[in-house]
Amino acid sequence: MNKLFSPDARLFGLPIWRKRLTDAEYIEHVRKQLRLYRWVRVLYGLIGIGTVIICIWIIRVILDMIVQVGVAPAQQPILLGAVSIAIFVGFNVGWMIYGAIHGSMMMIVDSRRDRLLVECWDLLHQLIAERDAAAGGLGPI
Repeated sequence: MNKLFSPDARLFGLPIWRKRLTDAEYIEHVRKQLRLYRWVRVLYGLIGIGTVIICIWIIRVILDMIVQVGVAPAQQPILLGAVSIAIFVGFNVGWMIYGAIHGSMMMIVDSRRDRLLVECWDLLHQLIAERDAAAGGLGPI
């Protein structure tokens, strides 16, 4: 039982607990995540655009089918109106779902804290380098 809670514990050869990272390793891990998140946002936007294009195509096909079915000309405006209202309601519900998914993805993906952490880390090391250069390269003071 004690082996399960040890830092080197493994289950089927895979580590159970993540090893504790140094500050520099953690910053590099965050940098990699931020680069990946940038591409995830681009992919997410392309999927949204593709979805809108597919929805527009499906709406056009449905409206063309209604016109070609051979419904009496007096009933076509009523049927087209009902389908238009259904499409409008469906679009609005879909837009709300898209907004909810987009908002949650942005909370997960776009972490301002991580970006600020990386910026502060870079600034800290820049200031340390400047201090060392001003001290004549004597190292830490």
